[in-house]
Amino acid sequence: MGGQATDIAINPKDGKVFVVSNKNIFTNYNTISKRWSTFSTRTNKANSVSVTRDGAVYMVSTAGEVFIEVNRRWIKVPGIKTAELIASKDGRIYAIDFSKKLRQLYRGQWNQLIGQNRISNGLNQVIGIGPKELYARASNNAFTRFSGGKWSTQQGYPLKIALDHANGNMYAVGQNRGIYKWNKQTKRWDMLPGNRSDFKDVAVHNDAIWAIATDKSIYRYKPRTVHSNYFEKVSGTATDVTISAGNGKVYTVSGKNIYTDYDTRAKRWKAFGPKSNDTKRIAIGPNNTMYRISTANQVGQLVGSRWNWMSSFSFDIATDSRSNPWVAMKSGGDIQSYRSVRWMRPLSKVIINVSRIAPLNDYEAWVIMKDNTIQRYKNGRWQRMPGKAIDIAIDIRSEEVYIVNMVNAVAKWNNSNNRWDVLSGSRADAKNVAANFRKVWITTTKNEIYYYKN
Repeated sequence: MGGQATDIAINPKDGKVFVVSNKNIFTNYNTISKRWSTFSTRTNKANSVSVTRDGAVYMVSTAGEVFIEVNRRWIKVPGIKTAELIASKDGRIYAIDFSKKLRQLYRGQWNQLIGQNRISNGLNQVIGIGPKELYARASNNAFTRFSGGKWSTQQGYPLKIALDHANGNMYAVGQNRGIYKWNKQTKRWDMLPGNRSDFKDVAVHNDAIWAIATDKSIYRYKPRTVHSNYFEKVSGTATDVTISAGNGKVYTVSGKNIYTDYDTRAKRWKAFGPKSNDTKRIAIGPNNTMYRISTANQVGQLVGSRWNWMSSFSFDIATDSRSNPWVAMKSGGDIQSYRSVRWMRPLSKVIINVSRIAPLNDYEAWVIMKDNTIQRYKNGRWQRMPGKAIDIAIDIRSEEVYIVNMVNAVAKWNNSNNRWDVLSGSRADAKNVAANFRKVWITTTKNEIYYYKN
């Protein structure tokens, strides 16, 4: 959407969206001109905005003072200093004062709620139906529920929460800055498909979701269509994934063993090779020779029906376009590759403190350092690249490079613009990434398995 904002709210009465931009309040977004209209008179001191079920608009100033808009005038509501006003579904007005205590506006007075304030270290944010049923972020962001006169901890530590007054659904900005919806049956936060990983605020009406990113950009959620790019989940769990550059087969590590040949009908994976019960990382070359790293960091090669140890201890393993295995050595993080009968340094320039590797050949390779910075070897030298990452993979077929960035989104290297572009429809909980034949697979922080549909 056009414009920038630092706060957002939606009128529960008619779904009209309000934003705070440059310390003023705007509404009535014009989709043609991509512009917002000023609401009421400019104050030049707005910090946040809230709208009640009756359509009354409240503003909290940069000094923490509360105002209500009446006939194009901002009237001060004295008695409290707060960062944000909360309008509940039943029409009550709440605020959390600077001592993190919850107060309710009643007949012009801000009354402290005794039972609701019986929570250690206070509250960061509250939403809810009414005083007997509230949801909140505690002082440590733990998601909590007030019911039956007491607070109970729920799942998650959201950075922001929002209530859809039209249907009672709850949404949140997660720790990875993706948008989540509360699942009333499982009592867990489910991440929306097609997420970004840079949100800081969310507002919802009748499941129409608006959000603000960390760069103040404004977004509206468009539910996935048949032709959208997105990550689709497959059955099973895994802690690592790789794709053969020889035949495109996908291999995963689950229960410290290796699996492949996913059956889409039975939704099952087939065991691969001899059971090891201690596999941590895997790599397979274009010639379909499988390598693995054990939980003890030993490097093994599958020869026939048994694993042969290769006298090396490593953090990571990958194969290049000629099927040579490369490792990031456990001792010092040096890069070595196995050639014929021994390990050797394949590159003319030595680099240490490597944690992840993605080699193309002896002339080009990518690595992630132990401090999560990214380096690229090309033209005989190492170069620091933009960004940071926790995992990296190179598509040997297309020479495209992918990373899992620091907010757990999958991004692809844009060589023309010298930057990482987050994949359209990316998730915000990726942990490992694999790529070949322009196919991208990931495992997540919950050890779920997804592949990218594009």
